[in-house]
Amino acid sequence: MTNFKNLEVEISSDVYCAGKTEDGYPYTAEVFYVVAVFPNGRRIAHSSTFRSCEVEQNEEGYNIFISIKDEAFSKVERLCSRIQKCLVNGGKLDMTYWDEINPVYGSDYYINSGEEENVMALEKMWDEC
Repeated sequence: MTNFKNLEVEISSDVYCAGKTEDGYPYTAEVFYVVAVFPNGRRIAHSSTFRSCEVEQNEEGYNIFISIKDEAFSKVERLCSRIQKCLVNGGKLDMTYWDEINPVYGSDYYINSGEEENVMALEKMWDEC
């Protein structure tokens, strides 16, 4: 367990490809998660993620995308609230459930960590998808 002071805990989201539509195009959906931000811009993300859609197949085998965004957002809100309450009451974070993610753009941590090179590599990878 690690005790962190002055952390901002917030909800964040990313997009992901949930599958292909019957026309063969990617279907983009949202995934929610909790992020803790240090004063210097370092960020860590909780390992629990909440996807905004479920995928089923119709009789012809095509994907049907069902929105569960409200349910997913409600779950991430509850997790964020529990973490915030824990920290306010002097609790600690179990780092088993947290992973380092990209720092806040332009922050001290971003500038000093060489994140710009990582961002360029990720952008190249995304272009290849």
